[in-house]
Amino acid sequence: MHTIRLRGPWQYTPLAHTYWTSDGQSQESDTDVPPPGRLKLPADWSSELGNDFRGKVLFQRTFHRPTGLQENDVVQVQIDSVDALGTVYVNNNTVGEIPLGQSNLSFEIQQHLEATNLLEILVDLPAIDDSSAPLPRPNRAPDQAGGITGEVQLNIIES
Repeated sequence: MHTIRLRGPWQYTPLAHTYWTSDGQSQESDTDVPPPGRLKLPADWSSELGNDFRGKVLFQRTFHRPTGLQENDVVQVQIDSVDALGTVYVNNNTVGEIPLGQSNLSFEIQQHLEATNLLEILVDLPAIDDSSAPLPRPNRAPDQAGGITGEVQLNIIES
C-alpha cells in the first residue's frame, strides 16, 4: 500500500450555523457566517473561526490522479477523525458519510478520479442546548472547536 497525506493547504468555507435538535438532527439556523480562508490539516477551526463557532464548514483540496495506477488498483480516501459529522465528496460525487463518533473511515474513490480532482469534506458541529439530543464527541471537550481533527490521506492498494 502506498499512502499520500493531504495536509494542506485546504480551503475552508463556513456555510451556516447549525443546532442539534431534540430528535438528533442538525438544523440550519443562520447563514451569516465568517469569511472563507485556508489552513493546514489536521486542525480544529479554533484559530480561524473561534472556539465557539458551531455549524457547517466545507473543506476543499485539489489533488492529481496518482501516477502508475493499474486497472484493478483500489484508491481510498482515509479520514482519521472529524468533529462531529461529515460528508465526503470527490469531484461532486458523494463517496461517504462520517457518522457521529466514528473515526478511521475509508472510502473507495477510484471510479471518480480524473486528472485533477476535488476532495471536499463537509463538517458539521452543531450547537447544543438543554433540549438537544446527546451529541457524542469522543475525546473532545464541549467547548472545543470542530473540524478535521485527524489525518486525511489517499491509500493506493495495488492489485
